[in-house]
Amino acid sequence: MQNIEELLITLRQNWDTLSQTKCSGTVALVDLTDSTRFKALFPPPDIWMERLSSFMEVIRIVGEEVLNEPYIKYLGDGVLLFSQNGRTDPAKFVEFSETLANRIKLLNVGHSRYASPAFSIKFRLAIDYGSDIYLFKHGDPQGIVIDRVFRISNYLMPNTIGASSSFYEYLKDKGYGEKFTFAGKAILKGISETWQEIYALNTIETFSTKLSPEQKKKEALIDIWEMGKKDKPIWVVSGAIHSEEDINVDAYSVQHGDSNALIEIIHILSKLYPDRAIEIVTSEEYIERNRSSFDNDIVSVSGPYYNLVTRKIINRMGLPINFELNPKKLNEYEDPILTLFVSDEVGVEFKTERDGYRISSDPSVFIKVRNPFTTEDRFIYLVMGNQTQGTYGSALMFGISSPHLFDNCEFLKNKLSEIGNKFSGFGIITKVTMINDYVEPVELGIVMDLKMFTLPLSYKVNIPQEGPK
Repeated sequence: MQNIEELLITLRQNWDTLSQTKCSGTVALVDLTDSTRFKALFPPPDIWMERLSSFMEVIRIVGEEVLNEPYIKYLGDGVLLFSQNGRTDPAKFVEFSETLANRIKLLNVGHSRYASPAFSIKFRLAIDYGSDIYLFKHGDPQGIVIDRVFRISNYLMPNTIGASSSFYEYLKDKGYGEKFTFAGKAILKGISETWQEIYALNTIETFSTKLSPEQKKKEALIDIWEMGKKDKPIWVVSGAIHSEEDINVDAYSVQHGDSNALIEIIHILSKLYPDRAIEIVTSEEYIERNRSSFDNDIVSVSGPYYNLVTRKIINRMGLPINFELNPKKLNEYEDPILTLFVSDEVGVEFKTERDGYRISSDPSVFIKVRNPFTTEDRFIYLVMGNQTQGTYGSALMFGISSPHLFDNCEFLKNKLSEIGNKFSGFGIITKVTMINDYVEPVELGIVMDLKMFTLPLSYKVNIPQEGPK
């Protein structure tokens, strides 16, 4: 039995040997899709094994025809193919993809069994190219390029041939760029903390050139819900409503509009930032734990009527909005009145509308700004309304549950492009309609009552004065 010193010597020798195998090359991962569904429909193992065997054999035949005897490795329902630079031109992997798609099509059409929709073979194929490849025994490739191709494959739809930006850039320089279409962006976990571009081969009729709908939704959301480095938590700060009886104690409630907004926002953040700590606190708890510091990524939910953090941020940043909170100036339901100042002398009012006691519409405000309270690159979001219905509508404005998410993101992108000037953030004010106590998600492109403003690139924030000690 080896002692620890002998083991370390052996490991060092193995690494020295392995490091000499580092090379550049191209790798393709071909994965049979819908295998789980197929096995459930046709439980006898010989049926799905026959289908899997046919799929893998076609890959082997095409790979050996086109790629000059590549390294082939079978992985469950998939096949990995690899060729070093100098042995196979990376562009040959485009020919391999097109030939494979044609052979699978012929198999699906020409064989009576595979012509059945239930048996029809669909696959996804991911291609990557790079230099961080090490060859284990028998030429088995490992390294960042191999990891990356597996991550890319996870985001592809059935019958999609996707490629990394590294492979695309290599081919573009060789004149093959027109064969690929930008498919979308994704976080390749364990590879990079920044979103990576993925491209799709566009030469095969009926094949998809987009990432999965779930990934496209994440891609749209990340353009809106940006956050800073993950070394600090994201703070989600809710309002707290105290009754007259419990104003001096710790008891509070969160009305249904605010609670729905919190659920929506936490759903978004957990999808986009699964590795980030998320602190969910009331505004009083945030102030108690952070004092007057706002140097975090913050999503403050609810207007200043219920949320002290929202109130302090509005005042300290000098935002061009004001919520009238003086009960003497409000209606019998004490609905705040929101004013947007379009100039020093002109303000536009947004009021809550009611049908008797029931709210029929409520102003909804979404503000995103680069955090001015820190030199770090962090963000503040204010998600609020006059009442909690407007708050929920604001969360839905760019929410994962909204049927208008893609249209609203496109609307915002076009509007900010029209403005053109550099800015640190923006605000959108609109109205949401209540239908039988249900907040109707707003579609920004068709709503009538909408105002938008941008915030300067840099400005001086109001620093609270220290009181006497």
